[in-house]
Amino acid sequence: MNVDLNKTEKKVVSLLIEDSEYTSDELAIKIGVTKRTIERAFISLQNKKIKERTFLSSLFRIIQNFGCSYSNEQLSLICGSIGTVLLHTKIRDGASKAKIERQFRTLKETWLYTLDLDSITTLAQFNRLLKDYMRTYNTSVHSGIGTTPMERYQQTRSSIRSPKSREWLEECFLNRITRKVNKDSTVSIDKVSYDVPMQFISSKVEIRFLPDDMSSAFILYEGEHYPIRPTDKNENCRTKRNNTPSIDYSRIGGES
Repeated sequence: MNVDLNKTEKKVVSLLIEDSEYTSDELAIKIGVTKRTIERAFISLQNKKIKERTFLSSLFRIIQNFGCSYSNEQLSLICGSIGTVLLHTKIRDGASKAKIERQFRTLKETWLYTLDLDSITTLAQFNRLLKDYMRTYNTSVHSGIGTTPMERYQQTRSSIRSPKSREWLEECFLNRITRKVNKDSTVSIDKVSYDVPMQFISSKVEIRFLPDDMSSAFILYEGEHYPIRPTDKNENCRTKRNNTPSIDYSRIGGES
């Protein structure tokens, strides 16, 4: 593998070529590193030059453009969690994503432009119409493939990975950040203070959360979930903690 990959990246690529169904947890165990290291390795792999990407051709991958929605660290970490490499097309290279662009054009010309928008009053109604259209589209024969998209999908089901569980998959798609816990057992996220378990004081922790539902946020540590909650400043200031005892310099002797 004559490319500029570090030791961990080479092991990740080798293992995934051997068995593309490895998850980030399984890769971490096999290589002997943390899950976070594996996720960082996926981010590094996606940033390699186009020459190195040819070595990833047999892996599960997502190909996106350079829009801000597809070029952020959170998406890279999510892809790393599910064992998928995130690649980006060349800038201003429409041909590299021609299939999806053609699908968008077909959707607009055969469905969107034919809608009576004045008769649609709710988003649910719009989504229902779109769902009906996609059902018809996927069960109609396409000349390019000689069959229906649904039948073509059924023919390749053996190559599709199934998640270990719904809970595991939902956890993979959570946002994640790293914070150092303050002495008062709090962390700050988007300028909002949250209480965390006192055992993490002065430690760096990984926090998983949904941006629009911080009530479900938690610390992920050694596979266990530790919920966090918005800080009640009055309660927090009265909480006794087992911090390291302070030094009483008045009792320490020494030469003046």
